[in-house]
Amino acid sequence: MNQLTVSLWGDEAWAATLLKKDFLDVIKFVSKDTSPPLYYITGHLWTRLFGLSEISLRSLSMLFWLVTAMFTAKIAHHFWKDKKITTIVFALTLLNPFLFQYAFEARMYAILAMTSTIATYFFLKKNHTLYIISAIASLYCHHFSLFVIFWHFLWTLGLYLKNKKNFWSSFRPFFLIGLLYLPWLPFMYRQTTMVVDKGFWLGKPILKDLPNLYLKFIIGLNQHPLQSPIKYLFFIILLFRRWRFKDAKTNFLIGWLCLPAIIVFLLSQVAQPIFYDRYLINLIPALTLILASNHRRLFSPLSLIFLIFLLFRLNWWFFTTPTKRPFRDLAAYIKSTRQPDDSLINWSGNAHHLFESKYYDIYAPIYTPKGPLPFYTGTALMEENDQISILPDNRRLGVITSEPFQTVELPGYTLNDHQQFQQLSFSWWQKNP
Repeated sequence: MNQLTVSLWGDEAWAATLLKKDFLDVIKFVSKDTSPPLYYITGHLWTRLFGLSEISLRSLSMLFWLVTAMFTAKIAHHFWKDKKITTIVFALTLLNPFLFQYAFEARMYAILAMTSTIATYFFLKKNHTLYIISAIASLYCHHFSLFVIFWHFLWTLGLYLKNKKNFWSSFRPFFLIGLLYLPWLPFMYRQTTMVVDKGFWLGKPILKDLPNLYLKFIIGLNQHPLQSPIKYLFFIILLFRRWRFKDAKTNFLIGWLCLPAIIVFLLSQVAQPIFYDRYLINLIPALTLILASNHRRLFSPLSLIFLIFLLFRLNWWFFTTPTKRPFRDLAAYIKSTRQPDDSLINWSGNAHHLFESKYYDIYAPIYTPKGPLPFYTGTALMEENDQISILPDNRRLGVITSEPFQTVELPGYTLNDHQQFQQLSFSWWQKNP
């Protein structure tokens, strides 16, 4: 078992459930959710060619991850024209633990990193046509690409105020990007209004969340002993980097790395909290570019090689040690023990597994005796009977949950059998005579 073949988790299963639908339905349901449509359009076409297996769904994100590393390396070559730096940047981006994790996630985060990086490359190359195309693609992938494009705008504004070149020539790309994004603006407005009016699951960030964000970008999310030496080696390399106050390349990269996160953090203080690590994944290429550049001859090259080795070890461990819930095994058990007149339900605790049960063909509506669930990302894809407040009138009920099975209470039923699948629990309940 590895990160490509492990069972889908809830958000991935939601995406897979959506991708099963017809093309126009994909657009319709995405417009009612909280994301732009390009990832789902791309995924819809991809799965028509390669199917809806776990490997197929995740291999698309792997492709985005590889292209992200390639274009980050192209930015390095554009800046420094140095094969050694370009190679190191490619390796550091490819092995970045945070990017690596989302390279095996059937969600839009890898394409967000890719399109923002491609847009930044063409922005720096002053290829206005390809910049407009890639920037608008990034906006149609994820709303947070807006903050990277805003940094491009500020950088352009600074150059314009310094050099006083032709205004229209400088700002025409941003005008055209805005024009091409106009068709989605009503949907974006509706999506952001939904989040504000109905609430969102993110809490307001505190000050330490900002440095913690960058720490996650350095060492990843999963706990491992190698993270500590990676962290310290990373900071030592940055300490010994040649920092120059008037270095335009470094200043551009620092702005790319820091400004979007600061803006999102401040917006989360005064409006709806939206500060979340994976939404800012498109800042990581700037981090790897800073790390690999302006190094000192006697120390940094060996340290970077050692860092690459440690990152490879950490990522190999992550790839071969998946932690996602084994829903496929649970589904296989249910199918082997289910009788024709049995019904299934999802117990609504801190999480439910409606979309996993749909993906693995063991449909189980969510039991919500206290009333419907509040709005959250994914609600748009729920159908009329996906939430029930009254238990089915069946002789035997199967209950899926990731809560402790002792917390499940079904009036009029008695626990008959229980099976544990790591964090997942499944139990059969018999109706009382």
